[in-house]
Amino acid sequence: PLPRVWGLRLTPRSGGAEELALERTLSALSLPGRAAYVLRALERMGELDALRALDAAGVDDPDAALDEADAVELPAGCRAESLLTAPEFDPCSLQARPTDLLRRRQHSRAALAALAAVAVCGTLL
Repeated sequence: PLPRVWGLRLTPRSGGAEELALERTLSALSLPGRAAYVLRALERMGELDALRALDAAGVDDPDAALDEADAVELPAGCRAESLLTAPEFDPCSLQARPTDLLRRRQHSRAALAALAAVAVCGTLL
């Protein structure tokens, strides 16, 4: 779950149609396949270096992971490097927005009315 801050709503950035298509494509891959895809596309590793990195990470079948990553087809006219460096794929990039101010005001008014009712009842008793 995303971190919670009182008074702020933190959400990941939403991307365009190309980023969403890449996200759907990557979500269909296995974890080793995604790792191989990122190693090849973003880190620009050669096949041998990617195999070594996957083997060092403990992947059972690095060759199958590379084959799965090589089978990924991007939307027409898109480059993997530009899509993977988009803010949508940055795990540290969040949008901060205030929570629903109207609802917060309504809750504050209701709490104030309840407090006044308790005070009146206490005074009457």
